[in-house]
Amino acid sequence: MAMAVLHLQSQAQTWSYPGCKDVTDADFTYTSLVHRGQAPDANLAEPDKMDFDMDAQGNVDIYYTEIRPGNIKRYSAATKTVKTLVKLPNWGLGSDYQTVHNNNQVEEGVTGIVLDPKFKTNHWIYVHWSPLPDNNEVFKISRFTVTGDTILLSSEKVLLTIPGQRQTCCHTGGAMRFDAYGDLWITQGANSGRSGNNTTTPPEGMNETTKYESEEWGASSTHGLRGSILRIHPTDDGKYNIPTGNFGDYFYKQTGNAQYLDTSKVLPEIYIKGNRNPYSLALDPVRRWVAWGDVGPDVLASNVRDEDDLQKTPGFEGWPYFVGNNTPFSGAKDPKAPTNTSKWNTGLTTLPPARPSIHPSAIGSAPITGPIYLYDGDLNSPVKLPPHFNRKWFVTDYTSSQVNVMTLDSAGNNVTAVQRIFANHTFNGPVDFRQGPDGALYVVNYGPANFAANGSASIDKITYTGDCRPLTPKLETPVGIVKNSDGSVDNRPSGWLVNLGTDHAVRVPLGMIGFGLYDMNGKRVWDAGLLRGGDSFLLPSNLQVGALKYRWTPAHR
Repeated sequence: MAMAVLHLQSQAQTWSYPGCKDVTDADFTYTSLVHRGQAPDANLAEPDKMDFDMDAQGNVDIYYTEIRPGNIKRYSAATKTVKTLVKLPNWGLGSDYQTVHNNNQVEEGVTGIVLDPKFKTNHWIYVHWSPLPDNNEVFKISRFTVTGDTILLSSEKVLLTIPGQRQTCCHTGGAMRFDAYGDLWITQGANSGRSGNNTTTPPEGMNETTKYESEEWGASSTHGLRGSILRIHPTDDGKYNIPTGNFGDYFYKQTGNAQYLDTSKVLPEIYIKGNRNPYSLALDPVRRWVAWGDVGPDVLASNVRDEDDLQKTPGFEGWPYFVGNNTPFSGAKDPKAPTNTSKWNTGLTTLPPARPSIHPSAIGSAPITGPIYLYDGDLNSPVKLPPHFNRKWFVTDYTSSQVNVMTLDSAGNNVTAVQRIFANHTFNGPVDFRQGPDGALYVVNYGPANFAANGSASIDKITYTGDCRPLTPKLETPVGIVKNSDGSVDNRPSGWLVNLGTDHAVRVPLGMIGFGLYDMNGKRVWDAGLLRGGDSFLLPSNLQVGALKYRWTPAHR
């Protein structure tokens, strides 16, 4: 993937859309919904991640975490009140670590939250957290049930346990999102304290328990979940399935190397490998483009860059061997065939080629991805952003708190423009940046001081005050890619074909004729024009199935 350094212009920024007035920063308002020291949550401390539930009247309730205090809270938009639903006993505060090491600087705690797609009926909420007791050095993905104003600890279902380490701070990840197909995406940091000093592996002579500090046991080991973006499909029984097309499945189909299917070498939950601290996450939920900010090493050098990343397929992102545009960082490695020969590595020795970031973030900026904004012409909302920003990618960072809006090319391969936005507003250490179900933007401000209850901590809402809200464009929705028990697939007349493996049979629906695949620009990629309703076929094995449009033709018009 190409990477280009784009420089911001100093003049005021504008955004255009046909038939509408240009938009500037003056067209937005900023509202602090909760703020430390003020009602309705004067005790707000270390807010971190959030998710939303909107009612029929357009009121958006916010479920949010306080990372080390361990609270999960709910802001009610209708009543403008806050309820604490549960305090999870977590490793962030009050653990023996602080007593023994006299160190209050740990990043662990309640590090992620997301609501089930069917939350209104099942009331399930998923949490990424690090539980006590201290000898439990793991992260958990747990499902809880919200009952009224309470989350009962007894309702916990543990989906996934991720081994970690508690000898040194930090790098937890923890962001979670559901896509339109019910798959849950999870960022997991490398959880190592050694990644700022160009050391990938602890010195020889360290014992087995200290292997957890090794980046090569974590970020670049395909048999470890740390330093990864994971993708699983939760099931109603509190467990999960593995979606097709994850890291091992994808590279087996690309290379034919059976090691990729060996779960003793490649864990099937992994989608992307080789990150340091992917603390934030965004999705194009239908195309399944995944974007994140990877917080880079604490080394001030002109060629060492934090990363804004966006990928459409599984892959290896290079850490700890490379940063930014595959700049070597630790160890003499070939980016086309990086190897992990550490004694701590239990995964593959030869890794897939390292991928450069799509865009370099500022040095030491701790990048936080915002949404790939999706305009919904059918949404009746007085606060949603205008179509000027449809499919534009918002990014910010924890340290400078500047927000940029980036324009992607139609294929999502390159950033073609970067413009500063909301320059007339002060952000205070943003750590989560989301598009709400009402089309407004929401920002969690942790505050500028690490490991502290900052007085400027808040959750803010950004709304558009203009009048350009046309009925188009419409949201894309997944269309009828339904797998039958025999492995075949039924499809409706047209829609986005996303991550359909070439080993699955596709059956032409009755009443349809032929089958065609088109890219996002409408160019035909492949077709099978002689097929009739009821016929089945396999897609070509060399077809790169990603964000493609499929189309059946009705047999009778």
